Parts: sequence; C-alpha cells; structure tokens
Amino acid sequence: MSEPLAKHVVLHVGLPETGAALLQEAVGGARDRLREHGVSLPGSEGDHREAASGGAGTGPEHAAAWGALVAAVARDRGRVQFISSERFSHARADDAKRIVDALGGDRVRVVVTLRPLVELLSDYWKRAVLSGETDPYQDWLERVLAAPPEGEHQDRYRIQLWHRRFIERWVDAAGRGHVTVVPVDLRRPELLLNRFADLLGVPADLLRSPERVGNPLSAAETELLRLSHQRLDGFGPGQELAKRLLTESAVGITREATGGRPAPTDISTPAWARERAASMDADLMAWLPDADVRLLGDAAPMQDEVPGQEAVLAPLDPAAAAEVVTGVLRAALDLRERELEDAWREATGVKRRAAERARRQSLELAAERRRADEAERRLTELAAAPSAEQLPTRRLLRLTGGRIAKRLLPVRRSPVPQSAAPRPNARPKVPDMPPFEGHFAEMAAGFYRLEWNDSGYPCRRQENGKLYEHPIYPVYAIKHYLRQVRPENADEILRAVAVVADAAVERMEEFEGALVRWYEAGGGARLYERHYSALTQGYYAEQLWAAAEATGQEHLKEAARRCFKALTVPREQGGVLYRDVHGVSIAEVPQAPNSYILNGWQSALYAAWQYYERSGDPAARDLVLESTRTMAAMLPDFDAPEVANSRYGLTGFAYLRTVGADLGGVTVTVPGEGEFGLTEHRSRWANHRTGPRQVNLLFSLASREDNTVHLDVDRPAAVELHLGRYDPLAAAPVDCQWERIGTVTPEDGTLAIPRNLVERIVSPTNFVKKIAGVQTNVYHSVHVRRLRHLAEATGLPELDAWADRWTAAMHRWGGMPLYSGLGLSPIEPGRPSPVPVEEFGSA
Repeated sequence: MSEPLAKHVVLHVGLPETGAALLQEAVGGARDRLREHGVSLPGSEGDHREAASGGAGTGPEHAAAWGALVAAVARDRGRVQFISSERFSHARADDAKRIVDALGGDRVRVVVTLRPLVELLSDYWKRAVLSGETDPYQDWLERVLAAPPEGEHQDRYRIQLWHRRFIERWVDAAGRGHVTVVPVDLRRPELLLNRFADLLGVPADLLRSPERVGNPLSAAETELLRLSHQRLDGFGPGQELAKRLLTESAVGITREATGGRPAPTDISTPAWARERAASMDADLMAWLPDADVRLLGDAAPMQDEVPGQEAVLAPLDPAAAAEVVTGVLRAALDLRERELEDAWREATGVKRRAAERARRQSLELAAERRRADEAERRLTELAAAPSAEQLPTRRLLRLTGGRIAKRLLPVRRSPVPQSAAPRPNARPKVPDMPPFEGHFAEMAAGFYRLEWNDSGYPCRRQENGKLYEHPIYPVYAIKHYLRQVRPENADEILRAVAVVADAAVERMEEFEGALVRWYEAGGGARLYERHYSALTQGYYAEQLWAAAEATGQEHLKEAARRCFKALTVPREQGGVLYRDVHGVSIAEVPQAPNSYILNGWQSALYAAWQYYERSGDPAARDLVLESTRTMAAMLPDFDAPEVANSRYGLTGFAYLRTVGADLGGVTVTVPGEGEFGLTEHRSRWANHRTGPRQVNLLFSLASREDNTVHLDVDRPAAVELHLGRYDPLAAAPVDCQWERIGTVTPEDGTLAIPRNLVERIVSPTNFVKKIAGVQTNVYHSVHVRRLRHLAEATGLPELDAWADRWTAAMHRWGGMPLYSGLGLSPIEPGRPSPVPVEEFGSA
C-alpha cells in the first residue's frame, strides 16, 4: 500500500477519457463515509466542474464558483481534501501555477490519470467533432501529431495528447515530487478505484464502481455530426446557433459515458499514428523517474502494444439519426423556452418595480395627509385656547414654568453623529438627544450604527450613507434611556423618551384594529413581503407602556394596547398569530410554511408578559400561557444534539431538480402545516422556480411525518436535492452536492422527503455575527436565557429542563474541533451578557 497523502489537497486534473466520470461518481456516492475517514470533498458542487472552469480560465462566468472552492479548502485544512475535474486539464501554464498557489501551494498534490495514447486518439477526435471539428480523422491526426504545441498561448486541448508536455506543466506548477501518475485500464475499473482509495488512505471497498455504462458516439454518428458541421460553415448569421443546437442534441445521444468504460473501437487508426503514439508513451515513461514523478500502479497498460485494426464504418443507425433530428428540435424548443422565461422574468421585474414605486408614492401621499391633518389639529387647538391675558397669573405660571425650566436645562450632546440631511417635511429639529451610557453606548455607535434624524427617530446609518428608520430601533432607545434615569437627569432623559416614543407611534399604521410598525419588502432574505413582526410589536407594547408610566403621557398606553392587539391578528388576515395542530404560535417573520424562529417567538412572548405585568391586560396573560405550552411541546424539534446546539428555526431551503424531464407544477406538503406551491418571490426563503428543471423549496421540521413534494412531469425523471453540511461560520449548509432521492413519473409525481434529509437542510444556530472582533453564537444563548425568563413567568418546568440541556451543550463547545477558534463563552442566567439579549430577536 502506498503512503497516503495525509492532510494534503489531492487535485485530480484528468486527463479526459481516463475514467474521471467513473471516479467522481464513486467518490460522490461515498462522500459521507470518506468524511468519516478524514477525507472531504470541498466546494458546493460535488464534481467541481464549474469551479474548475473558473480556475482554468475557460469559464470566466464561473469565477465565483472557483472563489467559493478556494475558500472551502482554506476552511477545512485538518483533512485530506479531494478535488477532481478533467476541466483542470484545460489550464495553461500560468493558470496551473495560479490554481496550485490558490489551493495551498506546497499542500497540493497533483494526480494525472493516463491511458495509452493510441487508445485515446479516436476518443479525442470524437470530442473535437462534438465541439465543431470538421476535418476527417486522418487529416486531424496529421495536424495534431505533427509537432508538440509551443508558445505561451498554445492550444489548451491539443496539449492533452502530448502527455509529457502536459505533465511537465503540472510539475512546474506544483513542484518536483508533488505529481503522481496513475495508469488506467478501463477494462478493469475496480483497479482505478482501488488505487485512488490507496492514495487517499481509505479502505479499498469504500469506492464502488457505478453500474451504469456509457454510450459514446459510434463512428457513423460522429461522421454524421462532422459532415453536418461542415455544411453549416458559411450558414450565415445563424451558424453558431445551429452548431450549438446540433452539439446539444449529440451530447444527449452520448449520455456522457457515466460508467467510464470504453465502447468497442470502430475507427481505424493508421499504422504511422499508432507508432507515433507508442513512441510518445515510451518517451514519457522513461522521463517520469528523472522528473521525480510518482507512478502509482502497474505501468503495463502504458506499454502494451495495441494491435492495428481495419477501418470499419458501420451503417448509421436510423434511430440515432432520428435522435439527432429530434434532439436539434428539442434543443431549439428548450432555447425558445429559456428565452421566453428570461423575457417573463424581465417583465415580472419591471412590473414588480413599477408596483413598488406606486406603493412608495402612496405611502408618501398618506404621510403628507397625516402631517397636514396634524397641523390642522394643532391650529384648531391654538385657535380655541384662551389667550395669556385671559388666564389667571398662577395658572399661567404652572403652564409655562415647566417648559421654561426644560429649556434652561443644559443640553448634553450625543456622541452619536447627527444626520446631515433633514428628512423632507419633517417636524422642526428637536434638541440634541442625550448620549447612551454603558455597554449599549458602544453597541449603538458600533454594531447598530445608530444616529438620530431631525424628528428624533433613531436610525441606522447604511453602507450607502443614507439613514434607515429601522422599525425596532425606537424600542432599544426607550429601553436604555429608561435605565439611565436618575434624579439629576430625569427631565432630560424623559423628554428624550417622549420624543422617541412619539416619533415611533407617528410611523405606525392602523391594521385590523391594531397599531403596527411595518417592515417593507426587500430589507433582508426573509423580508420579501411587507409584514409586521410579533417580536417588534411585543417590544413596543412593553416599552410604550413603560414610557407612559415614566413620562405621564397616557396616550402612549393606548398605543401600547393596540401594539399588543397586533399579536392576536390571525395569519389568515395578514397577522402573526398561527393556530394549527401544534397549538398557538406567534411569528417573528410570518412565512409559508411557518418558520418558527425560536428567539423571536420567545422574545415576543416574554415582552408580552412584561406588558401584562405592567398593564394587567388578561388577553396578554392568556396568549403567553397558551403559546408557551405550544413552544414547550415543540422544543425537541429545535434540538441539534449531534453538534451540541439548537436550531434557529424549523424551516430551511434547498434546491431540487429533475433529471430527464422538465418541471411543471411543484407543491411541498408539510403535514399539519399545509400545501405550498411556487411563488414569484426570488428569495431563498420562498418556493420559486430557478430553471425549467430546477426549483428552490422550503422544508420544515415542524411535522414528525415526512414532508412530501409533488412534481408534475411529462415523462419519468430522477429527482435530486442539493444537500450539504453544517458550518458554524455559514448561515446555510456548505459543500453542497446533488444527491438522488428517488424518481417520479407522470402517473405518480409524489415523493417523500425523509426527516433525516430535512435535518440536513434546517441549520443549527451559527457564529456568523462578529461581536468585539470575535465570531459569536448569539442566538443559542438567547434561547437559553429566554427559556429561563419564560419558565419563571409561566411556571412550566420543562422550559428549565431544556435551558439546562442547552447550557450543558455550550460547555461542550470548547472541546469540539467544529467550533475551534470561535467565541465560546456561554451566556448563562445570572451572568451579565456581553451582548444585550433583547437586540438579537429583531426582524
């Protein structure tokens, strides 16, 4: 057994037609077991094709895929990392050096698979014809074997026939001793897999040969294509399109030789070309030891003499000819469908943008009307008020004295910068707001980038320099101002509380008898529709009531009551209250299916309980008790014991595609939640179409029964899901690859999505947020603290039990390689939190 390449990046660069497809399918099928043996397949595409095109410089549109692969390699240095694509063989010398450097330099070990050149000549000519080659086989051989390619811009594909030149390129890029050659005999595919298992240091039976066998083009079919390409030369403006359609139909015939086994030779290679190929192979084998290139396996396949063969051109199979014709027509129809889909998307986008402009104009007009009504009301009050001459002196002093005293108070300047641009039609500029104190002062200036506008509304300074009136920021300002009240600053702080509270209420709207603060569409991945949030409404109910008690402004109590009322509006009426088989829940972000965002649900309930304790509103008490019982019963669904963590919510997204048929209608069924079809929203948090055969779908762990999908297809098709693994520094699964989950037919288009697959889609909480320069898991700690709060409020012992379980999980993080180098200090009850918990439930 050879020495395995421990903790290296093993980069298999081909060559084409040397069993790469067979190897990649075997490795992809053993992905999970390979990981158990310390071998990972980095990147989001299991076969690395797009990334390889981007890295080799042949597919600039795939530069992002290449960058993602490089980043994935850098994140997982503790394992052997295996990357395989014959598209790397297209790299020129400078590209090869750049590829090796990007993937780790000295860590990279390049592997080249070879077959005898004489076996490859006819296969490479067929590939050339698929790409538009018009020379007959004999003429093509004379051209490509005449002399080795030279020069800086030598042909990317021709060098693949000159094996020594090709391997020299990778030795120059990776260094002497860092390149391995594996001779391949495709009559015995198990030998190829055994050699790669040996190379990776895994058991030989781990990689199994796929059952499917390829169906390459025959000589007659290749000749049909070559002559067709020849006749299309000079076809006019449609020449390139016609050739592309012809090639796409031919690729459908070949079905890409998935098994990797060669078809019976039916093309005659002349004696001079066979001799030339044998001489080139002999030169290569003599050179390998001098170049310090490792040879893995028996060199016999490279040295066996390949006998000559008479030229045979079998009659063209009529079925194959019909397949080419219908394939061209099908490709043309697919192209037309794609063009129509692109046009539909553009038209939909124009319509959506126009609707958004009209909605904004409507909102601006409504705001203008409210300001005009307010101005008219104030004028009416002033007109009806008695003049100063009509008032008794004592009463006049009482009315004006407090205002004069407040004017005379020293005004403290906030360290948070003010907005330079006044809001159109804003009220007169308010006095500078007092500064925040303690830890929140740092958070306001740094994490929240909080600044005041001229109306006294706390805003977020965006990257584009504009101020955004975040719906939840007034809650934070009121809460922290009230914590700062002392006898010596009471007037100043309470005046600021009143200003912020009034500014917040002015921006609320009537809805189903409630007052709501809307979130506009487009504010985040989940915020693809205009909505309000249970968490924000609960916070407003609590804090507006507290502000009313502190300032004596009774109208804020009525606003608080109506903010709470928004929590009782059913989802069917556009609200946030869900009643289903699980019980009662309220949503931080209303979605279909219900996302059950745990920290938002917890924080909204705790805020509603605080509101109940202040106001005595029995509706708040009843809602909290009923919904907390529902939450307690569902907590096992949020548990992620395999990574000592909890889940942020119970839904996740994944791409699904069909192989062999286009998709019509698509429906996801979550038992107990409902059926959910495709929408026009392009967010990953909405079901939508991404192509004729691919959709983005949401799945849920809320049901203990399997989710199902129903797919409308016009012929039998395999179904695949794009699945990956949990990464604590990513908000969604990484290293995704397509995995086959079943088949559907026109008669039976329903397929179960087992719970174990959905668990891979719905991610645990992550460490994406950076606090004080440290990647920190905020939400798991919020889950623990909120469970303690709700347990104290409701007396439910199971909440304390889950808080204990998840606190113990945090203490395991320090010993888990998965969380190495991340912020691991648990936020336990009774200890000061380095992050204000209330701020991290916001929508």
